[in-house]
Amino acid sequence: MLLKRMSLLSCSVLIAVGIVLMGINPVQAEMVKKVDGFELLVDMSGSLDKFQMQKDFLQQLNEVLPELGYTGGMRVFGFTNLISGPSSYSKGVWGAEIFSKAKLGEAIAPLAGTTGITPLGPAMEASQQELGNMGPRKALIIISDFKRSVDFGDPAAEANKLKAAYAHGLCIYPVVFEGDAESMALAEAVSDVTGCAKPVNAADLLSSPGGVQAWAKNIFWEEKEEPKPAPPAPTPKTVTISLHVKFATAKAVVKPEYRTQIEEVAVFMTKNADTKAVIEGHTDSVGKDAYNQKLSQQRAEAVRDYLVSEFGIDAARLTAVGYGETRPVADNKTEEGRQQNRRVDCVITGTIME
Repeated sequence: MLLKRMSLLSCSVLIAVGIVLMGINPVQAEMVKKVDGFELLVDMSGSLDKFQMQKDFLQQLNEVLPELGYTGGMRVFGFTNLISGPSSYSKGVWGAEIFSKAKLGEAIAPLAGTTGITPLGPAMEASQQELGNMGPRKALIIISDFKRSVDFGDPAAEANKLKAAYAHGLCIYPVVFEGDAESMALAEAVSDVTGCAKPVNAADLLSSPGGVQAWAKNIFWEEKEEPKPAPPAPTPKTVTISLHVKFATAKAVVKPEYRTQIEEVAVFMTKNADTKAVIEGHTDSVGKDAYNQKLSQQRAEAVRDYLVSEFGIDAARLTAVGYGETRPVADNKTEEGRQQNRRVDCVITGTIME
């Protein structure tokens, strides 16, 4: 058996790194439509003294609506120079077609008030020409003063007919312009039929910053925040802590002067509590194979035991394996090469906190 000279062992800590992302993934708001289609039923009768306010509302609504693939339509009611006789109380002026701001804007631009009556009931009945060409979730938005006139009809009865035709897919939203208490009561009777909205006062929406948009959002869309896909895992990193521990010839006892160096490994493993380490002992080729195997195992165990006894690393996280002279990293024909081969590699794997 050949006696070994004082050995210089370098302990390389090879890290298979997994990155833990701290905090919440970035999120992005996604607009999701709440209705499939909508009909704007617009009162152009002479009882609306301030028709420009109604037109402003329509233009603001068009500006805030996102183009999410709604099917839209707009029907006006009241006598105009284009509409004559009780059989033509209303007229479809846009749709039903996929909503676009440009198309609806072109339909709104020429609208003007008239001196006609308010045939609200017949107009609601006629709205089925557009509503019937929409998906199951429908919004009927009635823009009117809800003031009775000749041939006013029975809006509440018409609302019940629409509800029967479209089951639970229809919601009626009255927007009241210049209405009095009687008008608001009538609008509420109409909205109560579908039961999913209450009448709103148009003046309140127009005078409140963002009022039209907030009202429209409640009807037309919602924002769902979906987490972005987690970024791909980064390329594994390698962190090396080099230790220089000298053992006495044929000995496997760690001397106190090497405490600070081994402590670096202990600190690293303490910080990264999900890691485990394999302490690998290696020798040069001088001596018999069996002796080298035994000596490499003893030196690996010495480093392992030092981590446990001096720094409190859980022994279950450490495994000592001796490889003898079977895994050289340098040429055993030179003194320098043999010194490099007399080493302990601490291979640490697991999740590394960064």
